Amino acid sequence: MTPTLSSLPPLLPSPGELRFWLDMSRPGESLVYHVGSLLLDRLLNRETKAVADLAWEAAQGERPRVELKQRRLGTGSYEYITQKLAPRGFPRGS
Repeated sequence: MTPTLSSLPPLLPSPGELRFWLDMSRPGESLVYHVGSLLLDRLLNRETKAVADLAWEAAQGERPRVELKQRRLGTGSYEYITQKLAPRGFPRGS
């Protein structure tokens, strides 16, 4: 069976690609930054840990840049998503 575009796993960002996305994305845009079990995978892979840490840092503080979400795909498997927030003082979607 030939894989279709929708059946292929998403290309996950490196730390540098996530930084670029954080700087260039618009409010409301989303990016999947990990698929699997982030709790376990970050212990086994330095790049996964670096991407997860970067997403977490962007969601923290007085002026968070993103909101972190997850969607369950199956038992023990999730899609981890970062969604860009509007800067404070600007309406969402501007």
